[in-house]
Amino acid sequence: MKIIITETQSAILYLKRRIFDKEMYDLIGDIVIEGFDYDEPCEYIGNYNEYKNSIIWGSVQTFTNTLPDIIVDSGVDRIKLDSFIYKFIEDRFGKIIKDRYESVLEWGCDE
Repeated sequence: MKIIITETQSAILYLKRRIFDKEMYDLIGDIVIEGFDYDEPCEYIGNYNEYKNSIIWGSVQTFTNTLPDIIVDSGVDRIKLDSFIYKFIEDRFGKIIKDRYESVLEWGCDE
């Protein structure tokens, strides 16, 4: 029996095998935290989901730029790849993003 794996499946399998490696996992966490420097919660008062999406999509793009060219430029379906990474970040780092949002708003925003 032959099993054919598409470029997208190959890229996602590559990530599934490596995403929990300490180095890669820490890199994603660092990228998410760095995103806090670019998106201010006070600009999203009352709209946590927009803030979360902005942080995560920025993180997805930054993380994708760190991947080997053979993964990103291999004809991979970027929507599927980016969606996989988005879901991973949301699941693993969503609490950190929400805590950041709530703590900044709790301290108050300068008008």
